[in-house]
Amino acid sequence: LLSLQAEAIEQFKLRIEQLEIMVFGKKKDKDKYNGSGKNSRDRGFWSKLFGSKKKERAPDSYRRSAPSEDEITKAKDYPIETCPCCQTELTDFKIAVRYLEDIKILEKALKEITEQRIQTGFCPSCKKRFSAIPISKQDVQLGENVKMLVSYLITISRQGYEQTKNLLEDVFDINISDGEISSILKQHGLKLLPKYNQLKENIRGSPAAHCDETTYRVQKEEPTNGNYCWMMTGSDIADTVFELGKSRGKGNAENLRGSISDQVLVSDDYGAYRNLFKNHQLCWAHLVRNFRDLADSQELEPKKHEQCQKAYRRLGLLYRDLKQELEKPFDIEKRTIAKDKFVKRIIDISKIKINSSEPQKIKTLKQTLFKNKNKYFTCLLFENIPTTNNKAERSLRHLVLKRKSSFGSKTQRGADTMSVLFSVLLSLWWKKPDNFFLEYSKLLNQA
Repeated sequence: LLSLQAEAIEQFKLRIEQLEIMVFGKKKDKDKYNGSGKNSRDRGFWSKLFGSKKKERAPDSYRRSAPSEDEITKAKDYPIETCPCCQTELTDFKIAVRYLEDIKILEKALKEITEQRIQTGFCPSCKKRFSAIPISKQDVQLGENVKMLVSYLITISRQGYEQTKNLLEDVFDINISDGEISSILKQHGLKLLPKYNQLKENIRGSPAAHCDETTYRVQKEEPTNGNYCWMMTGSDIADTVFELGKSRGKGNAENLRGSISDQVLVSDDYGAYRNLFKNHQLCWAHLVRNFRDLADSQELEPKKHEQCQKAYRRLGLLYRDLKQELEKPFDIEKRTIAKDKFVKRIIDISKIKINSSEPQKIKTLKQTLFKNKNKYFTCLLFENIPTTNNKAERSLRHLVLKRKSSFGSKTQRGADTMSVLFSVLLSLWWKKPDNFFLEYSKLLNQA
């Protein structure tokens, strides 16, 4: 009874420690950074193991790069004839060239207003009046550049409606309402829907698909929807698809997958992804992180703490050897032999000795590791398959930051619109950040 009580207390301590880290952040261990002691040696061990050395930056990287000749909009001369101290005429003149980057924020010319004189004519045969271009119901309407900027601010810049209105008014002297912003987003969402569907097909054609999910609240939730976002991205392309306002059910992952089943899936061990694809690569980052958290825990007894560190070190060495194997030219026969060896090492690491005093949490981790031992080495059997799901987590980070500032979407219709805009615009921005608006305009014209 006492042993069960001690085990329960230990689990509660580990859980509380994990919650404190989530809320307050991880405590810094002074010994870890003072260059002495066991923790300092551990840091050196992992630096050598994974090659995590601070990269040296060139001095030029701290300076702004010089513009090309076609980027220069004007030139200004600054002559000097006499000495500013004694007024003596100067000789041996030289020219020093520098560049000044600035914006026209003080000029009203930032806003362009075009008076449209639209001619109409009556056809006696058709008995109808025709116009050169469609005539809007409103006398004043917003141009396409403003609409693209609104979509950019809401998605890429992660601004809310109020911040978007303030920026347009302060910088461009354009007043815009919440309803107009919502209408612009809806309009562009409909136009970009075909491109959204094309992104899915592009991702399904990649060697591997990364999948992940996170919370995304829909304030007026409908019974058939939920408060989650699902995403999928290709392993070798920037194209990414988001689906907002969904439940956490497996059907959402199946919809993203489509009819393809021979593609490799890279994900964490969430139940919805199990048996979803024929080939499944589990994320090593999640696995190593779980063992690392126990190895870094300050709530364990010294003996148990040492056991957790030992398991973590062995797993780290295995991961290092796996990455070294993946750097070699692809040879399926050699890779298959290497996989069998790695699986044996996983089995050895995941063994739980009889009457073991290890914490219950690491026993659970070892049991899960043993159960999924083959799925951690799918990357060996196919070319160019990542070992981690970090690409999906990096893609989700943008949406998570947006969620924290805007608290999600008001309605499911709005969530569906944002699914299209986030997918298309973020994919475009990641691929072509230098000429984003030009490419964005081309997409709208193609619609």
